[in-house]
Amino acid sequence: MTQKLSSHQFNILIVTFVLISFMLGCNEFMVVGNLSLIAGTYHESLSQVS
Repeated sequence: MTQKLSSHQFNILIVTFVLISFMLGCNEFMVVGNLSLIAGTYHESLSQVS
């Protein structure tokens, strides 16, 4: 039972895919910004934490 997507549904699917991809990509940048805090918490060097 395959269902054909309407233009509106297809656009929503594409926007959802783009937003999820953007959020997953930004996840790494959020951690990089807090590496010094993480290193201080665990009393390790910045290179070891990264």
